[in-house]
Amino acid sequence: MRMAGKISVALLVLSFPSNPAIGNSGDRCTKLSALFRETGVTQARAEIAHPELVLEFPEGSPLPSKMVQQAEHVIHEVDEMLGGVLRPPKKLKLILSNRSEKAAALGANPAKGEMPLIYAPFQLESAGRVKHPIFSRAALAHEYGHILIHETFPDWIPGVYRKIERLKRKTLERLKGIGDETSEYNADLVRKRTLMLSADDPRTKELAALKKALDAAEMKYYEVSIYSSAYQELFADTVAVALEGDGKAIYRTLHRTGTKDPIKTKLANARDFTRKYSVSRWRATQKHVYFSPTRAYLWKHYLSNPEFRRQPQEIVRKLYLAIRREFLDLYSTGKLEKISPSDANRRMIEAIERQFAIVDHPQAAFTR
Repeated sequence: MRMAGKISVALLVLSFPSNPAIGNSGDRCTKLSALFRETGVTQARAEIAHPELVLEFPEGSPLPSKMVQQAEHVIHEVDEMLGGVLRPPKKLKLILSNRSEKAAALGANPAKGEMPLIYAPFQLESAGRVKHPIFSRAALAHEYGHILIHETFPDWIPGVYRKIERLKRKTLERLKGIGDETSEYNADLVRKRTLMLSADDPRTKELAALKKALDAAEMKYYEVSIYSSAYQELFADTVAVALEGDGKAIYRTLHRTGTKDPIKTKLANARDFTRKYSVSRWRATQKHVYFSPTRAYLWKHYLSNPEFRRQPQEIVRKLYLAIRREFLDLYSTGKLEKISPSDANRRMIEAIERQFAIVDHPQAAFTR
């Protein structure tokens, strides 16, 4: 199941009322106070943390401040909806353009020392036509969902992450005395400082060995990101749909009236959580629609269910735990590339059911 890349969608920057299903932030924190931190899930806090946004404007001139503030609001609204159960990044680069055919999210690369980023246009262009930004509200939430799940990867492969951090510290130690002192690792800075050394300096060989080891650890980290791409798309779509309280949120973002491209139409339709799909007959391998039957299951039984729809943070938390366990089980046993889309959806649905079956015993959800 080799899958890569990110969904291309647009950024919504118009004002909208909050989703009534989100509820009061204080109430959510009280209800979630019994949760325990483990595997990337954090206990809800009285004050919800938000990432520090680092803004860039590829066209050169900044967008109007109102657009920027509304983009920031969408990110904050996702944080509030989730009640702090998934930790946001400390910093997030937000690249905002007026119009573009693409939007994307790129998770932080610990081996490079780079912050995560989201690229999003005010309006999405397609075949020369511009889609009204009102249909793109879910897009930024989706991309931010990618960032949130990517931030938990160190908990998925803690040994690899610890090795990367150890190698970065050793690299910085070898660079002491070369240029200005720095405590933050950055691959570009390391490369420039290394070039300042002479070829016969013993540190040149040491730094080359450290870079080789870092590159190998980075490939393992990257492999997990690539192999889990379909799971990430499921998670990111669910974050957007939960925020909107609309099972068609992603479909409305992607749908093109009058399009003559049957593939794009099918892909948009398959992101509709309200449609029905046969688990036993599902064969789609494209990462964005690999888990369409699971999307439908989530909408029918939880996201639209009166018993759960006012608890979007709990739905997303349990989905995250189910994804993490299911992916790591298949990945660690070598079954990930062999499993069929049908069986993957069946297993994913069963994993979600197990999470909700232990609702009366929250501690059990965190048992490794």
